[in-house]
Amino acid sequence: MAFEGLVDDLKDRWAEIPKWQKWIAYVVVLILVAYVYKMNVIDPINLRIEQLNRQISQKRVKVTRLLAVEKRRNELKKEIAELEAKIAALETKLPTGNEEVSDIIKSIAKNTGNTEIGLIKRSKEQSKEYYNQIGYTVVMKTRFPNFIAWCKSLVEANRIMTFGDMAMIGLAPEKKKITIEKIVNGKEQKKEKEYYSYKYTVQVNLKLNAYTLKR
Repeated sequence: MAFEGLVDDLKDRWAEIPKWQKWIAYVVVLILVAYVYKMNVIDPINLRIEQLNRQISQKRVKVTRLLAVEKRRNELKKEIAELEAKIAALETKLPTGNEEVSDIIKSIAKNTGNTEIGLIKRSKEQSKEYYNQIGYTVVMKTRFPNFIAWCKSLVEANRIMTFGDMAMIGLAPEKKKITIEKIVNGKEQKKEKEYYSYKYTVQVNLKLNAYTLKR
């Protein structure tokens, strides 16, 4: 009953309030309701939207980076393929390592002229990280200009080789005899004459290293 009396009293008081004050009260109530609604409903939604937009922006940046990385990766793959193709093309021009070194040495000596190969000795093959190495001992008789030509041709040969230790020994001219025939007073006479042959002027003792690439 007390509550009903309180309600009736409030109604009476409300009826006594001027109309313009009632409108002010309505506006205040609406503002309070709107503020409470904003704080409890709209602001959390806006905050969530802002968080989601931030996540979207971050993911877009990440996607952009991934696309850039993917593009760069494809470019690198293409560059690697091109380099591998160039390497393969160059490798076809390299000596196979199956060329017989002794045959190369003898063939060059024959083409050079005035060069006699006295010895070709093959050493034991040594295995390295990227290649195999075979040592050779070569002894030859020649002239110095012919030896220079021989070395130049060996460097240009279709085989990977390097020069090692080298020693040169001067050779004395070879003493030879020749028979000279002539007619004196109607009679044939023969006379032997000595002369010196300078076919070879140096003996070269040379170390060579031949290489076979490991592929």
